[in-house]
Amino acid sequence: MMIPNSLFNTLLDIRITLEGYSTETAGVIQSGLFLGMLLGALFEVKVVVVVGHIRAYAAFASILSVTALLHVLMIEPILWTALRMLSGFFWPACRW
Repeated sequence: MMIPNSLFNTLLDIRITLEGYSTETAGVIQSGLFLGMLLGALFEVKVVVVVGHIRAYAAFASILSVTALLHVLMIEPILWTALRMLSGFFWPACRW
């Protein structure tokens, strides 16, 4: 999971540069991942307890793959930040 995530981070940085956004905007977008990881660490356990680990993993992995695909469809820094937060939220659960 670390290799694809690292490659995606690099690809997103290149895409942000190609779109002409500033370095500060790139930093905000990429920091959304870590904010999402913090929130995921706090709240994912409750989801797993309620629905079970198999269903939670399936849902988290599905949402994680959709968030990666949505970066291509919509080019907007605020949306990309929200997608990175979602990716960060669901990513720790998919490392099991």
